[in-house]
Amino acid sequence: VDADEAEGIVLQSSTTPLEAKVKIIIIHEVHLMRDAAAVRLLKTIEEPAKQIIFILLADQLVPSLTTLNSRCVTINFSRLADQDVADSLINEGVFPDTALMVAKASHGNLDRARILVTDSHLLRRQELFATIAMRLDGTGAAVVKIVAEIVEQLEQAASALEVRHVREIKELDDRVALTGERGSGRKAITDRHKRELRKLRTDELRSGLGQFAKTYSDLICAQPELTDGDEIMSAIRLIHKTISTLGLNTNETLALHALLLKCPSLSEVSRNITSLVG
Repeated sequence: VDADEAEGIVLQSSTTPLEAKVKIIIIHEVHLMRDAAAVRLLKTIEEPAKQIIFILLADQLVPSLTTLNSRCVTINFSRLADQDVADSLINEGVFPDTALMVAKASHGNLDRARILVTDSHLLRRQELFATIAMRLDGTGAAVVKIVAEIVEQLEQAASALEVRHVREIKELDDRVALTGERGSGRKAITDRHKRELRKLRTDELRSGLGQFAKTYSDLICAQPELTDGDEIMSAIRLIHKTISTLGLNTNETLALHALLLKCPSLSEVSRNITSLVG
């Protein structure tokens, strides 16, 4: 949300509801809100008209939202259990094995799970993130190659969602051609499509980095006395710190380069273990 969008929200909140006694204004991705927009909206949200209800949606409560958050009632939504997601997919006709695999990859997000069911690149993407630690060799060249592959996989992950978006736009165009209606809501749909693509990309990167961190944590659990343990624990903390910044207007490519340059190579750790055993 930028300053211009905030101005539009203020304008909407000043008009009288036409179809009901109250008007509900939903603001998406508030965690990405610009400071100027937050300042512009503060008074409006703090003292809304009696007939106005604001619903603010955010992936996380970042420091810039502290003041806005203090004026709101916070409702936290917990993730769905993997089995619940899998059961829903099975009821929709997905094979049980596929449903459970996709449910685990979706991290409790049923909408995301439905997209992943049609994602032919999912397994390859999971393999890419699971092997990052072994492919690192301490050089910038390796980091550049891995990051380029991650960016490519993120682009491919969006293809299944883009197919749905194309279908929705076609359905809109067909309806407009048939009815001749004005104010068809194309802008609202395209704005939603942009939000969905941005969220999917962020979700996939968070999921992948979580898998990357797991390769380090699995080694620590298997080898608690590892001499490189402190370095590996530091890498795990860095990965989770990077995950927490995703979706906050972060440059993904730069963030990935900075992260991978600081992470140890598990192939080098494996050689050290072999040397000690020998």
